[in-house]
Amino acid sequence: MTNSDKNDNNETEIKKEWSDLQIPRIKMDSLSYSEFFNEYIQSNKPCIISDVTKNWPANSEWVDQCKNEPNFKNLNVIYGDALVPVVDCNFDGDQNCCKRTMLFSEFINYWENRNEEKGLSLVSYLKDWHLRKQRPCDPFYSVPEYFTSDWLNEYSLDREIDDYMFVYMGPKGSWTPFHADVFKSFSWSANVVGKKRWLLFPPGEEKQFLDSFGNFPSDIQKHLNNNVLYYEVIQNTGEGIFVPSGWYHQVFNEEDTISINHNWVNRCNIEFMWRSLIDNLHSVEDEIKEFNSTDGWSEHCQLMLQALFGMNIDDFANFIQHIADKRLHSIETGISVSFGQPTFRKIHILRDLKTINNILNSIVIEISRRNLQNFDLKSIYKKIENINKLF
Repeated sequence: MTNSDKNDNNETEIKKEWSDLQIPRIKMDSLSYSEFFNEYIQSNKPCIISDVTKNWPANSEWVDQCKNEPNFKNLNVIYGDALVPVVDCNFDGDQNCCKRTMLFSEFINYWENRNEEKGLSLVSYLKDWHLRKQRPCDPFYSVPEYFTSDWLNEYSLDREIDDYMFVYMGPKGSWTPFHADVFKSFSWSANVVGKKRWLLFPPGEEKQFLDSFGNFPSDIQKHLNNNVLYYEVIQNTGEGIFVPSGWYHQVFNEEDTISINHNWVNRCNIEFMWRSLIDNLHSVEDEIKEFNSTDGWSEHCQLMLQALFGMNIDDFANFIQHIADKRLHSIETGISVSFGQPTFRKIHILRDLKTINNILNSIVIEISRRNLQNFDLKSIYKKIENINKLF
């Protein structure tokens, strides 16, 4: 029996404030699943977790244990023919604007031979590599138990679409610009080898950095002052970090570093994701409001929203209905659902469904308000009815 099986009944609905937060360090498995769920995930509070990677195959296959650095030779043998996304960290702006694709063997050759003292100042960073999708039979890691309630990647794997599971590899000096994660999602990141420095900002603090055009600087270090509340965290080899929803952050590799990262959503932050989608829709509608009497205006707004946010209302509704169907099926059949391990018991699934029900009702309101066409409201109403029967 897993920790989640034993402790699901102890999950509470208590929300805590971050105002008195100090970022703690805990050891993997020092808390039960439900204790971690209540203390960090549901409370939207960050933490560092030790011993996350110790049983991962990547720990032995990707790391030169004698030197405590990436095993370039072994990595090249295993993945040399893979195509990988690489960005230029010298670019002062959105690094995705200069993203390019190259063979992994080319990136490893650059990385292994990079020497700043000889004038090679280019800093390249392998980011957002969907290695698990490319090599589904390669068991190079497993999802830590604390992070297994993951609707976003559950849906992505079930539908065989792009997931939100990534590998990052970069030399000392590579970095990620100031940002909040996609969809206002949670994220977790674990260092297979190396050291990262994180600057974490509680929700709302980021507003101090907006310029007159509503944009953020890429490098926040130049803009810090005594009026800003933020946390500076060092993440070492083998450690994982939990980054809550809506916490802006910037990350620096202090050594040659390899990490595995997930963005993820569950009942604790699905409302953040939904509200963020609607906020982005309001921005789109305001941008082209002078055309709102044109035929198909609402549908065009949905196309723009999809390009801006990564999902529109239809995409989001399909996502939530899929998760609802799986949990209703679990209640009906007694077959547990899981993303990796552990599996979750009935009390956990019922609480998922209660949150899903609230979201489905909100979707109906937004669809009806905009008179959007081609939506299967009957299907949504049926799911709401089936969920209501359980409570």
